[in-house]
Amino acid sequence: MKRPFQLPLTVLACALALLTSLVSLRYLAPSHPYLMEFQVAAVFRHPFWFPAHIACGVLTLSFGLLQFSNRLRATRPAIHRAIGYVYVFAVLIGGIAGLRLAPDTPSLLAGGLSDESRMTSVYGIRPSVWGLEPGTTYSAQQFKPIAYSFAALAVAWLFITGMALRHALRRDFATHRAWMIRSYSLTFAAVSVRLLVLPLVMVVHDLALATNVALSSWVLNLVVAEFLIRRAQARQVTRAAHA
Repeated sequence: MKRPFQLPLTVLACALALLTSLVSLRYLAPSHPYLMEFQVAAVFRHPFWFPAHIACGVLTLSFGLLQFSNRLRATRPAIHRAIGYVYVFAVLIGGIAGLRLAPDTPSLLAGGLSDESRMTSVYGIRPSVWGLEPGTTYSAQQFKPIAYSFAALAVAWLFITGMALRHALRRDFATHRAWMIRSYSLTFAAVSVRLLVLPLVMVVHDLALATNVALSSWVLNLVVAEFLIRRAQARQVTRAAHA
């Protein structure tokens, strides 16, 4: 990736993160007209854990961006630390909530995505336009991989963020920054999953398969994060060699 493209891509990623945070707030209002049936059901079946997961996701997705501001870190280190603790606390609650919700996710998805009329009213597009067979219903078994993927994501999110905190407390800030990039890449799964679902549906014409693949795509986020970390480290080595 050439450097001239970094700023536009960074701005786009920030805009998508903030937009996703804003849109996700509707999950906290069960009577919101633009909620799928399974989202409404999740609120009522998990009155604490589902709102907690959403609220913490919004906090980490939006406030996490500030952690990468070099200017804030250099001029307002106390604010940087305070935001960091808010981020870590939100990951802790959000990750635990994710683990609690994971086993119930397949049945919630199966029930909600089988409601074709609701999908049409929420998204304004008939499922047939996506290439789906009219009247298709789904079972929880079809979404079983999501339970494992969601749980694995929660565990990875908790562990990686814990490593970021550990290195910050040890004042190993270079390593801390690398772990924070990995952590935020998992936080950003809230964005990347949403971007992938519809294109995948259009390609495979199978909502269950597309949803399973999209919700397991967080692994790719980690791959991208690792690439960015290794590239930054290589640049530092090059600069040091030419200093």
